[in-house]
Order: sequence, then C-alpha cells, then structure tokens
Amino acid sequence: MSTYRARDIMKRDVMTVPEDMTVRELATFLIENQISGAPVTNKRGRIVGVVSMRDIVGVDVDRPDSVSGSRNRPEFYDMSWDNMNLIDEVPQMHIERQGMLVGDVMNSAVYKVHPDAPVRDIAQTMLQAKIHRVMVMNGGDRLEGIVTTMDLLPLI
Repeated sequence: MSTYRARDIMKRDVMTVPEDMTVRELATFLIENQISGAPVTNKRGRIVGVVSMRDIVGVDVDRPDSVSGSRNRPEFYDMSWDNMNLIDEVPQMHIERQGMLVGDVMNSAVYKVHPDAPVRDIAQTMLQAKIHRVMVMNGGDRLEGIVTTMDLLPLI
C-alpha cells in the first residue's frame, strides 16, 4: 500500500449529482447505480459537496416523530444492496412533501487529494475524518477521479 498513489486506485469515471436534484431522484440514482454516495455539483459543474445514502436516511432518522416527539432511530439500519427498499420508503420518510433537494441534505465538506497523494495518507485522512470518499483533483476545481473505502480494501 505504501507505493500506491491516488492515481493508481482512483475511479476515473465519477458519477456526480446536481444540487437541485430531488432526494427521491437521488435515492433512485444511488440504488440503480449501486453506489453509496456521489459528489454534488452546482450549475457550473463545480463540486460543492458530497451526498450519501446515509444522508438520505439521516433526514428521516433525525426527524422527531410528530406524535410522540421521539426520534425515529432504528437500532440497526441494513444498508446492503440486497435489502435496499429505500425507493419505496422515501414517501413515508416525508422527504418529498418537504421538497428536499440534494443541496439540503449534502455535506458541504469536500475532501480533496492530488493524484500523486500516497494511498497511506488518503487512508489516514479518511479514518480521521470518518469519511468514505475523497475527490482526486489536479489543481483548481477539475475532478479527475474519486477514491472510496472500497478502493482501499483490495490493498490490505
């Protein structure tokens, strides 16, 4: 792992989502592409955030129940693709009714690395920041690729 660089393991064809996409559309997009998250772009194509399936689930899980006032936190939420029924569950989550967009639920903290960044440093950053993806950018705002935790696993 010590000799690998971001450019050696990154995915070059990065799927992005626009900040004005609805959360329901986002859920469908992530599930259909079997990815857990994506960079978010503004109208100019600039990366302005990152959104994940957990952000979608978090909208509902952190919402107090209107009757009891208690949080809707399950003890365990199975995020495996085999058990993914989120598309059907989105209307029950009250997300559509609130008109929520990706820009409303995304994380605006974007972690960026240079293509020559050592994989060891990337892994350390991901662990410390508790994130699952970093954008690989070669100066400016040009996205060259993405490194996810799944890209690091084969190197162990």
